[in-house]
Amino acid sequence: MRPTAFGPSERGRGMVGSILLAVALAAVALWTFHEALLRGLANNWVVSSPLERADAIVVLGGGLALRPAAAIQLYKEGYAPLILVARASVDLGREANFARDILLRGGVPLGAIGEFDFTLHSTYGEANGALDYVKSNDAKSLIIPTEIFSTRRVGWIFERKLGPTGAKIFIKPITPGNYGVNDWWRSRAGATDFLREVAKFLYYRLLY
Repeated sequence: MRPTAFGPSERGRGMVGSILLAVALAAVALWTFHEALLRGLANNWVVSSPLERADAIVVLGGGLALRPAAAIQLYKEGYAPLILVARASVDLGREANFARDILLRGGVPLGAIGEFDFTLHSTYGEANGALDYVKSNDAKSLIIPTEIFSTRRVGWIFERKLGPTGAKIFIKPITPGNYGVNDWWRSRAGATDFLREVAKFLYYRLLY
């Protein structure tokens, strides 16, 4: 007795069943290992430089709750003799003044605080301002503390702008108090910050 041949509809149902089974297995694997995958994704995204003694530590605009404090710690650990505050012309330096006050209250001497001006209110604008400072002061190296998920974008744009001068850029990741690379997806702030930084980085790569 000849085996019955499958018709087009039977073969189609078999293919659909195989695809659904593959999707189900992939979903199970993703659910089982999703934490390890998300943790690995964040660890590979964050950029961190082995720190060396530098000419200055740079406090970028924004992040007043974290960046000045990180700069104070680096200064006290002896990584640089100077902290530079980014001063935007568009807000008449109000944010820079706040950052300066935090540094002073944190024990940084007035003589160890400098600044550089920038006009375009963005990390790109700050990189241009830092470039002018490096050229004017013959600076050879800068340490930039920034939040964990912005490290890739900040490092990329500063290397792109300052790299041709020969200046070294060291990126110091700052971990926020409410999430880290090992649990960022559990926090709305962590998920928002990560996705926003991915979008910003792609935008920077396309625009600059």
